[in-house]
Amino acid sequence: MHEPAVAAGGPGVGAPAATARGGQAKTRIVLTFDATREHVYKAFQAVANLADMSDGGKVQLRIEGTCQTGFDPTRLRNAVYEPLDEANIEYRREES
Repeated sequence: MHEPAVAAGGPGVGAPAATARGGQAKTRIVLTFDATREHVYKAFQAVANLADMSDGGKVQLRIEGTCQTGFDPTRLRNAVYEPLDEANIEYRREES
């Protein structure tokens, strides 16, 4: 069940927010889900909303893809790494 938080002076200000049930609000949220291309697009708004509510206006995303036959290095560079670079998004690569 989701517990809506009641803000206490806005995000990151003052005492921790209380939930509608009177308990302490969550201070860390971790979401993990498998996503198709369609799911990724549909999840953008939710991820952006969480970023807005988070410290520094940021969330950390971990994206993992697998390909049994191996990713084509040229396509990977052109379709994944270059768009991230052009958007000035800093990222860490883990490859195997």
